[in-house]
Amino acid sequence: MPSFLADLMLLRLGRWLRMMGQDAANADEGSADRELLKKAREEMRTLITRDRRLAGECRAAGVECILIKSSRIEEQLEEMAELGITLGLDPHRCTLCNGPLQKIECKERATWQCESCGKLYWKGSHWKKMEKMLGEIRDNIDKSNIDKSNIDKSNIDKSNIDKSNIDKSNIDKSNIDKSNIDDLHLNNKKQQPRWQQDRQQC
Repeated sequence: MPSFLADLMLLRLGRWLRMMGQDAANADEGSADRELLKKAREEMRTLITRDRRLAGECRAAGVECILIKSSRIEEQLEEMAELGITLGLDPHRCTLCNGPLQKIECKERATWQCESCGKLYWKGSHWKKMEKMLGEIRDNIDKSNIDKSNIDKSNIDKSNIDKSNIDKSNIDKSNIDKSNIDDLHLNNKKQQPRWQQDRQQC
């Protein structure tokens, strides 16, 4: 499973990734770009950023990087889904510190506790809201894929129609050329020299 490092512009995305079971560390407050690159390289993490310049520095330094385009969390999650991240709640990481979660026995509700900072998690109303949001994003992705498939099919059909018209045009042109050749032969026959006509009569 890949591990990530979210820069200071994408801390919220980092929290969502952790709630979906991803190992996504936060950049330290006030971290300079070179410190982010160093941390990503040493911990073998993929840096997630919206900073084009930083993304360029990542590539130059040989550090894996994901450049997020959108500023909206829903679209950011959609971008991550396009890269293979499953959009579903899977609590294995603390949203605050990225520490591992340990499930706690509780009769009333499912509960987890961070082994590093002790924060407690449970399935409450916020859980349902998050599940609803992820479900809507998945639906949008499915709809987008269907629309894209229909566009591709339309382009294929259009290409076949254009090819058919070209073939028909070539056939029509061929028939016209043949007709012209037949007319030419007929005219040549009508315009035989007088001596050939006399010879034929003999």
